[in-house]
Amino acid sequence: MLQQTARRMAKPDVIVVTGPTASGKSALALALAERRNGAVINADAMQTYDAFPVLTAQPTAEERERVPHCLYGVLPLSETLSAARWRVLAEAEIGKCRGGGRLPILCGGSGLYLRALMQGFSAIPAVPAEVRDKANEDWQAMGADAFRGRLAFCRARRRHIHRARWHCERNQFRKRRGGKKGRRAHETRYVARGSTFAICSS
Repeated sequence: MLQQTARRMAKPDVIVVTGPTASGKSALALALAERRNGAVINADAMQTYDAFPVLTAQPTAEERERVPHCLYGVLPLSETLSAARWRVLAEAEIGKCRGGGRLPILCGGSGLYLRALMQGFSAIPAVPAEVRDKANEDWQAMGADAFRGRLAFCRARRRHIHRARWHCERNQFRKRRGGKKGRRAHETRYVARGSTFAICSS
């Protein structure tokens, strides 16, 4: 079954294999890598650390011999890993794969890390001093509980607006695709940052 899935996929720039824990991501990534001359790049936050190779189900020595595996157990627990840092590491490994003629295959369930790689980060403007001063004044005047309540209300309102915009964009995308189903559920194409990502949900 895994080899059949690997055969069906046209070769993109990058393949992303993602899904919940114990859903078969690693096995699918390995099958794809063997068939497409690829290398598996870790996209799981915990598997990046070297302390718990068994607990985090890192690739075995036999699997590492079959195809190259990157970013597994490369950091000690004393170091901090963020989405921004992983993105830099992953981009470097993707470049190495392409330079060596291999297809990069990202494998893992850390959605924030994958979004950081494919979509980048939103530019966060500097907060003017007067805004900070006003917030501190409101905190003192309203009290901690009331101030947090107002922040929660603002977040909920912004989330509602974002969801409404997302549903509108999704419906427009479905109309362009000619219906709800589009491609098979296990394969979605996503073009971003100059690359075509094939996202496989296992």
